[in-house]
Amino acid sequence: DGTVNLQLVGACGGCPMSTMTLTAGIERILKDRVPGVDAVNAV
Repeated sequence: DGTVNLQLVGACGGCPMSTMTLTAGIERILKDRVPGVDAVNAV
């Protein structure tokens, strides 16, 4: 359905900036480079 479920682990798992890392970094790159990715959800 175009949704990627992603779990951050290690130091990133509990970091308050993990949401920013997910949306500004990982989600943007996945949408740009992987066809069919529409959304990235943190699990």
